[in-house]
Amino acid sequence: MRSLFLEIRMTVEGTLARSRFTVSRILRILEIQRSWYYRQFDCRPASDGRFNPLAVREEDWIVIGYKRRNPRMSHREIAYALMDENIAYLSTSTVY
Repeated sequence: MRSLFLEIRMTVEGTLARSRFTVSRILRILEIQRSWYYRQFDCRPASDGRFNPLAVREEDWIVIGYKRRNPRMSHREIAYALMDENIAYLSTSTVY
């Protein structure tokens, strides 16, 4: 979902640079709600206690990148490899 937002953001910023449209007008043309667009800039847990599923921790990106580089490794192997290489200290259930 984040990559989709990055593409939308680049489209909006590029259109802003090339035209006199406002952000609101560009979003209306793209049929994207303003509230959704601006909420994507704030990827922290919601202040009312709800969890923002789009907020991905740094450790998650480390695991995703490691799995892409080593697709045949199981979640246990990845967890121990990350610890052995002193990259991240995560439990096997977290890596899963």
